[in-house]
Amino acid sequence: MPPEPLGRRSPRPPIDLVCLGAGLLAGVTARALLTRVWGAVPGLRGRPDPSDRRVGWAPVMVAAALDGAVVAAARALATRAAVTGVVSSDR
Repeated sequence: MPPEPLGRRSPRPPIDLVCLGAGLLAGVTARALLTRVWGAVPGLRGRPDPSDRRVGWAPVMVAAALDGAVVAAARALATRAAVTGVVSSDR
């Protein structure tokens, strides 16, 4: 494929903006997915509430760690995919 003439490049959003949008969308999607997963766990009525004194420390900490890991992994995956897609389309 011949290179594009100078001044005629197709407009592309900056990589940082693409990564930010992808990360935010992935975080929101992961949170929604986690809400459904916590609702499907038998014996629980959703995610353990950290402000409920009847709930022990272990379930609250496991829930927080799981939520954080899933959201962080989803955002990292989306950001990496956005960067890879933007960079590969520059060639």
